[in-house]
Amino acid sequence: MSNTSMRFISAAILILIVGLSFMLGPWAALAIILLLGVLVLDEIETNFLKHNRGVIYYFSQAVLISGFICFFHLYTPAIVSGFLIGLLLLNLFLLYYLFFTGMENGPFLKMGKIPFLGLLYTLLNFINLGLLVKNDHWIPLLILVMLLAYGMDTGAWFFGRKFGKTKLWPSVSPKKTREGLYGGMLVAGIIGAVYYAINFDSFSPLLVIIFALLGLISQLGDLVQSKFKRQANIKDSSALIPGHGGVYDRVDSLIFVVPFYLIWIQWWW
Repeated sequence: MSNTSMRFISAAILILIVGLSFMLGPWAALAIILLLGVLVLDEIETNFLKHNRGVIYYFSQAVLISGFICFFHLYTPAIVSGFLIGLLLLNLFLLYYLFFTGMENGPFLKMGKIPFLGLLYTLLNFINLGLLVKNDHWIPLLILVMLLAYGMDTGAWFFGRKFGKTKLWPSVSPKKTREGLYGGMLVAGIIGAVYYAINFDSFSPLLVIIFALLGLISQLGDLVQSKFKRQANIKDSSALIPGHGGVYDRVDSLIFVVPFYLIWIQWWW
């Protein structure tokens, strides 16, 4: 089977699983989000940070699961704000890491030695993703942020393949181009605004700009992960999803954009 066929089949299965969780209700969606968090933490700990599956590893998994469950049982606006601010600060640090540290392995390996850094990163990201499920319009809002992240990714791939001439950042992601970046932002802006207009009976040209910028932020999350992979000397976060790599490869841009997306929801609504 060709790689393209495997990618198509894997994507269809993933869409089916996500769609089924939406049909079963918010707790099923939260269960899927938690499962994704567990798998991403596994990939970060074992493939990126090169930790063995020992006592600390299983302790981290248990803390992730317990923390996720406890958070949604103790859900209060103050706790929500704390987790959102925490993730925003972490993402700003990652942007500093992306733009202002070298490509040598040193900075990455030093980060990997910080106890439970992978756990903190995963817990904050997936709790914030789960926060979307607490909204009354959680299904269209979840679909919208996925359209922004994956519309940006698909648009960047298409425009880069057709029109790409100028490399975006060869040392971090050799295949990405500036033309692809601009095309991906255009796709994210248009698809997001159209979807919003259909589902919420409202349209504003400003939304095209906002969604394009959110698409750009999601692409920065992809670049952060690409830099991590270069420094860890790995091609994919794992080989779990045929034709796609690992779970972290599929959700890197999504989880990175979520806190900015949550801020937009609070401001716009």
